[in-house]
Amino acid sequence: MSSSLQEEEEETEEDGQKTRNEQFPLTCSVCGKLYEDPRVLPCLHTFCTRCIDGLDSYVSVPTNKRRQLTNHSLDSNKDSAASGYESEKSPTSSLVSSSKTKRPANRIRFGGRVVLCPTCDSEVDIPNTGASHLPLHYVLHNKVLQVSLKGSESRCDLCIGDVNAIAWCSECPAALCAFCSEAHRRQRKTEGHKVFDLRDALRNGAFETSTWTVVGSATSSSRERCPVCPSHPTEELRLFCETCGRTVCKTCCEVDGDHFGHTRCNVSQVAKDKVQDLKNLLTQTLPRAESLRNSLSEIRTTSKQIQTKEREVVDRVDAYIDAYVRILEEHRKNLKGKVKKTCEMKQRVLKLQAIQLEQTLEDLETSCNFVEHLLAEGSDVEVVTLVSHVGKRLRDLGNERHRLEPKIDPFLQFLPNEGNQIVNGYLIRGTVTTQRLCPTKCSFKGNGLPAVRQGRKVDLLLQTRDTEGQPMCRGGCQVKADLVLKDEPNKIVPVKVTDRQDGTYALGFRIDENGLCFLNVRIDNQHVQVLRNKSNLRANIPTRSLSIITGQPISTSG
Repeated sequence: MSSSLQEEEEETEEDGQKTRNEQFPLTCSVCGKLYEDPRVLPCLHTFCTRCIDGLDSYVSVPTNKRRQLTNHSLDSNKDSAASGYESEKSPTSSLVSSSKTKRPANRIRFGGRVVLCPTCDSEVDIPNTGASHLPLHYVLHNKVLQVSLKGSESRCDLCIGDVNAIAWCSECPAALCAFCSEAHRRQRKTEGHKVFDLRDALRNGAFETSTWTVVGSATSSSRERCPVCPSHPTEELRLFCETCGRTVCKTCCEVDGDHFGHTRCNVSQVAKDKVQDLKNLLTQTLPRAESLRNSLSEIRTTSKQIQTKEREVVDRVDAYIDAYVRILEEHRKNLKGKVKKTCEMKQRVLKLQAIQLEQTLEDLETSCNFVEHLLAEGSDVEVVTLVSHVGKRLRDLGNERHRLEPKIDPFLQFLPNEGNQIVNGYLIRGTVTTQRLCPTKCSFKGNGLPAVRQGRKVDLLLQTRDTEGQPMCRGGCQVKADLVLKDEPNKIVPVKVTDRQDGTYALGFRIDENGLCFLNVRIDNQHVQVLRNKSNLRANIPTRSLSIITGQPISTSG
């Protein structure tokens, strides 16, 4: 049981180590290589010292102008497909893009130039002395050091040039070349340090934990890992300058040091408070991070819902349009079938008429040729003998009555806005008609026209007809009517025309004047001729009056 628990703890520790390595990779996002002297920016992003020094300076934008640029950027990129997560940003795109939204970070003033963080675009002040005076990322530095030491060639940490390391000081800690290793043992301040062969240190894992184990001694002892001072490589950073808020060594606090006269104390004295402060800040910050993670989770869930809804709506649109297209195609097929059937019927009628006329013509020509030949070649006896037969035939042919004009009107029209119908919930429009309006054959419905009395409303119903005299079964004609008084030709009585969409039109008016008047009705700018119905002209008219005759005078009486 204990072994299984130990294995689980080891697996958990390995997973945690793997997660930390993924969160803090050992390669710089700018150069793509292992970190070389990694420095931490105020936004807590880390880059090589050389990469930071190579960043272009950035001219800070005033707050009001930045807000305008931000709003413009948001408006111009609101339909972008990118998610905007930091993990999807290209390291080089931050260096060259000037239109991206710049976040106004709380900058730490070093009095130097301003650059943009390649990762988050925060404004960062770089000291005049360069990025080497930014805080060193000790954790990454040591991890990179471990990786480099495990390589085929390790470099000396104290030499300026690229000198291969052969030894390892567990107290500094640092990789040392042969010369530095010898000097390390000779110098008074480092003569007590434990220097080992680099291969032995690698084999015994002397630098893979948070403490540096003094290997090779009779009694294994360990001491806390402590970095060396960048200004004095032989000194460890064991002091804390309260005036500057930085870790320093003893030499930094001496008379010639930069921190002479400043208030200082041992790092161990302030570490507890600083660690507790960081823990408190972490405790306060973690809920915020959890809230952001929940928000991002909701956003991603909403994004997936939008994608799902998009597919659903697109499928419904396709299904609706496909069904509509099928119905329209069926409607097209029916209309074309109706056109073809109508034209075939018209052709049959015309063909039959042509056959009849051709037969009659042939009979006439044959009879005429017979008579002409008889008259030219026959004797008197022959003519007299056949005259009764020939005369009867010619009289019969002459008395035959045939319709000489085509029996069928070639008129055929497609009306895209007529014939509305609902098919499976879809509105279908468009019909084919063979009816051609003939204004001269239109009439008013009813037994005669109504009597006209002064001050009484008159209602008429106009029936439109086609060229065959058949009632029209659709509306849409331009019907206009006006009533003009004979004694006052400039005075026009308004006539209301209502299209009943079935081929009939209701006309309504009222005459308040006494005397003769004219009612003019026009369909498509052609006058409608209505015959007078004399038998009902004065039916049920108690006083003197005349029925309305289109285009003719009307008399009214009180």
